[in-house]
Amino acid sequence: YTALRAEIEAMPQYDIWRQAVLEKFGRKCAVCGSTENLEVDHRYKSFHALVLAYGITNTVQAYECAALWDVNNGAPLCKAHHDQTVSSRYRASQI
Repeated sequence: YTALRAEIEAMPQYDIWRQAVLEKFGRKCAVCGSTENLEVDHRYKSFHALVLAYGITNTVQAYECAALWDVNNGAPLCKAHHDQTVSSRYRASQI
């Protein structure tokens, strides 16, 4: 999963999605309004949950999965707030 995630995050589509989410929120943390150290979080359905739900095993499948690129499922969070999310804490425990 870690290798697949890195491959997906390296895709141009990921950066397009990330930039669209940042623009939607005015390039500010959705929790505190900070403009520093922003990360983009999959909000309602986590990245991992989407990969599992849609059976994504490669970058072509990721590219074709509209749910993965849904701007309404993203929010910018400063690193401090992103680190507090359940999915971020889970990912950190897997390292």
